[in-house]
Amino acid sequence: MKQGNRKKSRCENQARIEFTDKPITAWGGMAGILSKFLDRIKFREWVESNIPIDERSNHGGGKYEKVLAMFLTVLVGGRRFHHITWWGHGLEAICAAFGVMCLPGASSTLTRFWGKIKLQSISEGIGERCRDFASQILGWEGIREDNLNLDSSVMTRYGEQEGAKKGYNPKKRGRPSHHPLIGFIGSGYVVNLWNRSGDTHTAQSCCEFFTQTILALGETFRVKRVLCDSGFYDIEFIKYLESWRDVPYRYIIAVRIMEVLQHKALHEVVFKRIDEGIEVGEFYFKHQDRKWDRPRRYVVVRQTVSKRPKATGKQLKLFENQADYRYSMMITNDEDVNGRVKVYQKWE
Repeated sequence: MKQGNRKKSRCENQARIEFTDKPITAWGGMAGILSKFLDRIKFREWVESNIPIDERSNHGGGKYEKVLAMFLTVLVGGRRFHHITWWGHGLEAICAAFGVMCLPGASSTLTRFWGKIKLQSISEGIGERCRDFASQILGWEGIREDNLNLDSSVMTRYGEQEGAKKGYNPKKRGRPSHHPLIGFIGSGYVVNLWNRSGDTHTAQSCCEFFTQTILALGETFRVKRVLCDSGFYDIEFIKYLESWRDVPYRYIIAVRIMEVLQHKALHEVVFKRIDEGIEVGEFYFKHQDRKWDRPRRYVVVRQTVSKRPKATGKQLKLFENQADYRYSMMITNDEDVNGRVKVYQKWE
């Protein structure tokens, strides 16, 4: 007679403890919800059709299993290949949730898999298919307009990864890094990603990246505003936004508060209180570089640390009596009918 799943139980301090032979995992919530989402968007079919890597080993599993393992590693916060072990416990239950026979358990499986991409043209082809897939998902979601967020990040690397070079790295000075560009919309979907070597200037290829992102979103998608971090504070990119096909984009770009801008913020700005411990002011400014053809509007946000302990921004150390303030600054062409800048929660 075949035995079913057995349950054993006992009481400890009036709490019943049960044991079961069923496969369980601490990642059950993630596996249950994510597997349904991937089935809904037909992710497996997309991987099988668009990742040009042949897997011929009878014991190595298919390419979907490896892409899924990489996806799960990133989802749980992994930043290196060997972080694949973070979600490996309860593997039988995870495999059942995603409908696969097995999943890789070693980082070398992933490195060998992605190492089969030898040509840049193949990598660019995969990127183009990913952008098309993201645009298709936005259509399924019914997202027709949103803010476009552009971010230039720094990712510290350890080892001998291709393109990992010494450059600007504020957290790990002197360590090799990559300097990627990321484009995502306000609802959270990543729509474009470029990886660059660590010695790349922050604003390099920003215009080309923006163009590719807009084309990937399609003509039916409307970008309400372009929100950027300080890596995009470059006059070439600003003028590119202002002259895009004769229809300028509204933008808000974070600004590094250099010395000349500190003087402006402290001596020429009239601040207006908009909430407890937060004030906003504005000024017009043009750099001496000839590329800056006219003054543009800058918005300054000043927060009082004693009233807002978690205030972000920069302290103006060049001046006295500024220890209790944190300043943030941005350049924008976004104005309302009264000529006042709209301040968005993202930049507070």
